[in-house]
Amino acid sequence: MLPPEKEEYALDESVILTAKAFEGYTFSEWEGDVEGTESQKTITMDANKAIIAHFSPQSIDIDVVAENGTIDITPEKEEYFYNDTLQLEAIADSGYYFTEWKDTSAESENPRTVILTEDVTFTALFDSLPRFAVTYHSEDHTSGEVPVDSNTYMPGETVIIADNENELGREGYSFSSWNTVSEGTGASFAPGDTVRMPDSALTLHAQWRRLPTYTIEIHTENGSVSRIPDKQAYTRGDTVELTAEETVEGYAFKKWDQDIEGEDNPITIVVDSSMEIEAVFTRKEYTLDLITENGSILVIPEEDAYYHGDTVKFTHEADTGYWFARWDGVISDVTDTVIFVLEEDIELTATFVPRTVPAMVELSGGEYVMGTDTNFFIYLRDERPAHTISLSSFSIGKYPITQREYFAVMGENPSEVTGDTLPVTNISWYDAVRYCNALSIKEGYDPVYDTSWVADFSKNGYRLPTEAEWEYAAGTGKEKAFYWSSDSTTPVEDSASHIVDTYAVYWANSNGRPAPVGSKEPNDFGLYDMAGNVWEMCNDWYHQDYYKSSPRENPPGPSSGSSKVRRGGSFESSAMELRKGRRRFVGPTRVSSARGFRVVRPMTE
Repeated sequence: MLPPEKEEYALDESVILTAKAFEGYTFSEWEGDVEGTESQKTITMDANKAIIAHFSPQSIDIDVVAENGTIDITPEKEEYFYNDTLQLEAIADSGYYFTEWKDTSAESENPRTVILTEDVTFTALFDSLPRFAVTYHSEDHTSGEVPVDSNTYMPGETVIIADNENELGREGYSFSSWNTVSEGTGASFAPGDTVRMPDSALTLHAQWRRLPTYTIEIHTENGSVSRIPDKQAYTRGDTVELTAEETVEGYAFKKWDQDIEGEDNPITIVVDSSMEIEAVFTRKEYTLDLITENGSILVIPEEDAYYHGDTVKFTHEADTGYWFARWDGVISDVTDTVIFVLEEDIELTATFVPRTVPAMVELSGGEYVMGTDTNFFIYLRDERPAHTISLSSFSIGKYPITQREYFAVMGENPSEVTGDTLPVTNISWYDAVRYCNALSIKEGYDPVYDTSWVADFSKNGYRLPTEAEWEYAAGTGKEKAFYWSSDSTTPVEDSASHIVDTYAVYWANSNGRPAPVGSKEPNDFGLYDMAGNVWEMCNDWYHQDYYKSSPRENPPGPSSGSSKVRRGGSFESSAMELRKGRRRFVGPTRVSSARGFRVVRPMTE
C-alpha cells in the first residue's frame, strides 16, 4: 500500500509503505529498491522506484495434552500452516478410555478432523475404565467351598473359569459346570473355559448332576452294626465304615457275610451298588488253660469247646504221695471243687504238694495233778486249786505245725516271718481248727469240729489239745514248773541259764523271731518246743476259776467264753512265762506272729 496512493509522486516526497498480508499469509520481506523485513517502511522519492513485497503462508503452532493416553495426528509434519487439514485420534492408555476433547472446538468425536486457522492446543481427556469381580456361588452345596477369584477385570478382559479346587460337593450330586443363571438357563462354562469380561460383574452359579443312589441293608442277630456316615442312601464312590458292636452278652463278632466277606472290624467299604451285608455274631468261645503238676484237673463236663454261659466244674486228683493244696489263676481258693459260669478264658493252676502229715507222739493216759496250791508268787489265781485229773491216751504233735505243713493242707501261708520249718503264725483259733478238719479229711478221718466249731471228741480226726492234755504233755506228767528243772519254782537248775537255752527259744536267745521247730532239746516225752518259740492255742475256752469246777476225767474246758486258752510262752517271753502251768488267753479271731498250735488225735488202735 502506498499512502497516499498516487500514480506519481513529487521529487523528494516521502511515502509510507505498509505490507498487509491476506488471511492465511504473513509478510516476510521487501525486495527491489526497498529492502528489509519490517512491514512498514518510509521512502523518499528521489527517483522512480520498483518495489516487491513478499508474503508467505501462515505457520500454525500445535500443542497436545493427553494424560493417561496419547493423541495421534495425521498427517504428521514438522510444520503446519494455515488451512492445513488434520485428523486427530485420542488413544487411551491401558485401563482408561477417552471421554472428550477440551480445545477451541466443541467436537467430541474420536477420531476428529480439524482445519488449522490459528495456534492451538488439543487436549484429550481420559477416565479409568471400570473393573468388575467374578463371583462363584452355590446355595445348596453340603461340603467344600466355592472358589474365590480375588482378581478384578476390565470389560473385555479374558477371564479363566475356575476349577472346583475347594472340592465343592452336594450330597447325592456331582458338580457339572458353572452358569450365569442359578437355574442353569444362562451361559454355561466348564472349569478352564475362557470368557470376555462383560461390562458388569459376573456371577457364576454351581450346577449339579444328580447321582444314582444305592442302599446298604444290614442284617444281624445277637449284636448290632453302626455305620459312618449313617444315611438312607449312598452314591457311587462313597466310603462307609461299618463297626460290628457286641451288644448282647456272651456273643462276639465273627465275620461279615453276603455282599462283603472278612473278619476285619471295623471295615471300610466303597459303595458301587446297593448291598446286603450280614454281621455274624456267635457265642463267645473260651479256652481252658489248666496247669498242674503231681496231679490232674478234672473238668465236668468234658467238651471239645466251651462257650459263654456254660457251667463248668473243676475238681482235682492228686498223684500218689501228694495232696491238693490250692487253686490259683482266675480264682484263689482251697476248696476241692470250684464252679464257673464262663464269661472269660480260664487260666487255672492246681497246686499239689507232697503229703505232709504232722509227726505224732503217742502218750499213755493216766492220772496227774493239774494246777497248784503253792503260794509262791509266780503262781496265779487261775492256776488254783491243784486237782487230780485222769486222761485217756492220745497222740500229740511232736512239733508245732510248720508253715510247710499248714500250706500243704490250707494252700496258704499267712506267717509274717516265713520258712518251711518255722512254726506257722499269724493265724486265729478258727484258722487252726479249720486246718484240723481239713487235715482229717485229707487223711480219711472224721472231722472233729462241726459248723459252729464245737469239738465232738468221739470223732477220730485231728483237733487242738485240751488244756489238760497240753499241760500233761508239757510237764511229762510231773509236778514241777519247768520240765527241765528239779523243783517246782525255778526255771533254771542251779541258776545255770544255759539250761533254759538248751530247751527253749525265748526272749534271751531268739533275736526277736521264731526259730525252726525242734531247734532245742525235747522234753522227756520227746516233744519239742513245749516251752517257748510260739504260744500254742488249746481247744478250751478260758475261765479264770475253771479249775474249781473242772471234771476229773478228760476235762474239755468251759462250754462257752470269749477267749481261748494259749500255753507255753514264745520267743518274746521271759523264762518265768515258760512254766507248764502258766495260763494265758486270747480272742479266737486274734492273730499274732508269736502264736501257733499243735494237734492231737485219739491213740491209734
